[in-house]
Amino acid sequence: MANMKKKMMKNIKGNKEKDKNKYPVKDQITTVTIIAIVMVVIAIVTIIVTNLAKGEYTFGKKNLYNEIIAGQVFNREEKEYYVVFYDNEDIKTTVLGLDTKSKIYLVNLDEAFNKNILSLSTNIKASNIDEFKVYTNTIIKIKDKENVEQVTGDDEIKEYLENIK
Repeated sequence: MANMKKKMMKNIKGNKEKDKNKYPVKDQITTVTIIAIVMVVIAIVTIIVTNLAKGEYTFGKKNLYNEIIAGQVFNREEKEYYVVFYDNEDIKTTVLGLDTKSKIYLVNLDEAFNKNILSLSTNIKASNIDEFKVYTNTIIKIKDKENVEQVTGDDEIKEYLENIK
């Protein structure tokens, strides 16, 4: 009886080995599928972590901002919005840290696309980009396509930003 049990166990093991060899493509497909799923998950996590590090995703904050070029300042869809012209990361960091529902656009003055508005003779009250000129960090408020408020200077801008709702 014990010998018969051993033979049966050997047959069962042998059949399992034959079954494994019988369907090698199925095992390969399963392996490739698992690897593909793991790679997609890693890619998604990497994208999320990168965007969190850049400040593009915020949790619990309603700060709405976008980087734009100077030529887009006066042609936004919103009825009311703010545009921050900056040449240092300190001002940008302040904007990214805001908890506001207001739409805020950022214009990096160090970008080549935006050099056309830099001038020693400023005109921050202009309501069209052809006349608009800045020299330093500046924030303007646009309402109904008109430039209605202007603030310059780092400390003044930070204080102004803190009061935006």
